[in-house]
Order: sequence, then C-alpha cells, then structure tokens
Amino acid sequence: MSLKQIFYKGNRLLWLCYVFLMTLDGGLNLLLSFLLQQITDATLTGNAGTLKQLCVVCLIAIAGIMLIFLLQYFVQAKFIKKAMSQYKKEVFARLLKKSRRSFSSENTGVYLSALTNDAASIEENYLKGTAKLMSHGVAFVATVAVMEEMEKEKDDLMRYVNLFGYNPRYGIDGKPIGSVTYKPQP
Repeated sequence: MSLKQIFYKGNRLLWLCYVFLMTLDGGLNLLLSFLLQQITDATLTGNAGTLKQLCVVCLIAIAGIMLIFLLQYFVQAKFIKKAMSQYKKEVFARLLKKSRRSFSSENTGVYLSALTNDAASIEENYLKGTAKLMSHGVAFVATVAVMEEMEKEKDDLMRYVNLFGYNPRYGIDGKPIGSVTYKPQP
C-alpha cells in the first residue's frame, strides 16, 4: 500500500464529509452574495416586504454558514488526526523494517524529518490543500455559471446606473444632473 493510500484507509467517509462541507460552504457563500444583490435591488425598488423576506433568508444563510463552518472544523480535525496517525505509524513501521546497515550508513536526520517536518508539510499542503482545491474548483465553476446568468441581465443595468433615490422630505441636495433619474424613496 502506498503512503498516499494510507491517509484514506478507513478514513474515506470523513474525507468525503470534509470535502462536501467545504463545497457546501462555498455554495452558501455564493448564495449569500446573490441574496445581497437581491437585497440591493429590493432596496432600490422600495419593496419593503421583499426586503424583509430577503433579510430573513440572508440571516438563515449566515446561520447555515456558521453551522457548516463548525461541522467542517470538527470533521477536518478528526480526518487530519486519523490520517496523520496512520501515516506516522506506517512510516515508523517502514523504518523499523530497515536493516542496521542502512541506519548506520544514512543520515538519521532524514528519518526524523520524515516523522516531523515532512508530516507537517503533508498535513498542511496535501491533506488540507487538496480539499481546498476541490472546494475552490467547485466555487469557480459556480461563479462562472452565475456570471453567465448575470450576463443575460446586462441590459437591465442601465436602469440602475443613472437612478438615484432621495428622501422626499428633504428633496434633492444640490443641482440635479440631467442624465440622472431621481426617484423619491418611501
């Protein structure tokens, strides 16, 4: 069995949960940005009912993100602990199988490095990094999909660029700009 396979031996379910939670976290963050865009639109149109609903959904999404972050923290810790424990046991077992001659002819610092520095690097750069890479890949694909959908709404943009809201109680401050539409806010 290769050292790479050692990390996942009896640990695949935790690995899949870890990657799933990281991906779900990225998806909820994308949902949150969409909700903030919808809140901005509801604010501009003055639709208070929709704004309240969106704020409630946004708070639920934030609570979901916090819950997923907490679950992710515990699953990651459990996965990393088990994977690194299995790795160190396997490296140590392989070291014990070496002959006395190889121990006396080689630098013992190489063996110590395999159990300390290399293990820390593998934990940070391989185990955590692979899950992050998968999560970022999914977030990238989802972001491109959202941008494609936003491209379809591009004609809608000019409606907002030159639209300013103002409080009718106080009126427009300063000289109005001719190319801008001023809309009183409720």
